[in-house]
Order: sequence, then C-alpha cells, then structure tokens
Amino acid sequence: MSTTRPPTDLPLSQLEGLRHRADQIIESINALAGSIHLQDAPAMYPWPDLLARYNLLLSQTLNFSNSLAAAVPPQPGSRPSDASVERIFEKLALHPKKALEDPQFHAEVAPFIRHNQTYDILKKESTTVSGLCDHLETRGSVGVLSGLPSARMKSRKTTYEDVLQECAEIGGSHERRVERGRLVVAQILEKTDKYEWKERVLVEQPEPDELGFDPRYVLSAGAGAVSAAPEDHIDEEGEFGDDMDDDEGINGNMEQDDGPLTEGEGAEMSEAPEQPPLALDPALQAMWQG
Repeated sequence: MSTTRPPTDLPLSQLEGLRHRADQIIESINALAGSIHLQDAPAMYPWPDLLARYNLLLSQTLNFSNSLAAAVPPQPGSRPSDASVERIFEKLALHPKKALEDPQFHAEVAPFIRHNQTYDILKKESTTVSGLCDHLETRGSVGVLSGLPSARMKSRKTTYEDVLQECAEIGGSHERRVERGRLVVAQILEKTDKYEWKERVLVEQPEPDELGFDPRYVLSAGAGAVSAAPEDHIDEEGEFGDDMDDDEGINGNMEQDDGPLTEGEGAEMSEAPEQPPLALDPALQAMWQG
C-alpha cells in the first residue's frame, strides 16, 4: 500500500511565504538574544543597535500576523464573500505528502530540538554543571579543560575517564545508602508486626501493701471458725457502720423507757451464768498488739 497522499488544492505559494517569514522571525530572535547575552561577557552592544534589532523583530512579527489574517484571493468569476469565511489557514492540518520513516524523522527533528534551546535553559544547565564541578574532586569538565592536576590525580592531568569514574562511584554510594535505608524500614515494619505494642505497655493493677484487719473478727478456739460481723454493718474501712449505732441507740431508748429494774429482775440477771471469755488466736493477738 502506497503511503503517498494525493495532491490537494492548497495555496502553496502563501504557505511558502509564511514559512519564510517564520524563519526570519526565528533568526531575528536568536540574533537579539545573542547580542544581549554576548556569551556572558561583561559588555553589551550599544543601545541603538539593540533597539534597531528589536524594531526589526516587531515589523517581521506584524507582517507574519497580517499574512495569517489575510484572506485568500477569490478565484476569477466567483462572487466575493465575507473575508472571514475565506480564511482557510485556520482550517488547515498540514502533513507531509509522504510518510517519514522513524530514522528520517529523528534526523529531521533532533537537530531542531538540540540547536533551538532557550537561553534560560542553557543558563540553568551551565549553573548546575558548575555547581556539580565544585563538589567533585576531579572538578568535572572544568578540571579537564584547565589541564591542571586535581587533588585526586596529582601525578597526571585529569581526563574525562576520571570524571566518569568518580560519577560512577558517587552513583554507587548513593544506591548503597538507599538500599540500607530500605533494609532499616523493612526491619522496623517486621518488628512492628511481630510484637504487639499494646501488650508491652500493659500495667498490672498494684496490690495493697496492707490488708484491712478488723479486730471484731474473732477466731474461736474450740471450733476453729472465725465469727465476723455481718457485711451490712461493716463500712469500707472495716469498721461497723451506722446500723450498729442505731441499734445501740434503740436499745438505750428502750432501757430508758422501761425504767429501773426491780429486785427480782436484778436477781434473775445476777443468777444467769457468766459466759467464759473467748480465747483469741495467739497470731491474731500478736498482730493486734503489734
């Protein structure tokens, strides 16, 4: 299948004129920029020369704009119409008549991209290279072009192979640092997943140093059982609460209401056998006395 496209009715003469004007504008821009920078020399062209080149650039740009806005002349015998309708440049999509192969396309485009860099990019590139050369022992291209031996190569002049070798060493050192950092991060993540940090920071509840002891807990010597007061009558400190006081108050009121005892009642109470005192456990007694 042939890649050649059929010819079309295009205003080739006007397109060639636009191409020529665009080339002139590019040359004028490069000339004006070169006269301003002057290869970073501490000098500059006279002001009238710079102004003349700038005015030339303005005139070329104006002519190019007018050519783009101009209408295509009508063909003989046709009726004139609106000029905006006849502007076919904005409707064109240019393409080569024959498709270019990849090597040919690269050969055509690469020089244009390489030789038409802006001065800002070139300046930044030069600044970056100079900064890197200051930190290299071989001083990079500066050390090679100066022809002086560097601190690393004292016996001979610095060559481009020495600069490339030092750059390779810097790159290898950087890769080793990156690998070491990755290893440390991997170990940290592995330990985090292996050990539960919540279990490591748990704190047990401290036990009290001294247990509360109530002297009313009496150990029976015969039965070996401990008699204690009901829990309802013991407060948080191990002492009897207000219920016992209320009982004592009630008993006292009852005794006051009954009045003094008679002789018979006193005799009956005196004849009642006395209960022997309960013996305390020696260990509890020693704890109580101590």
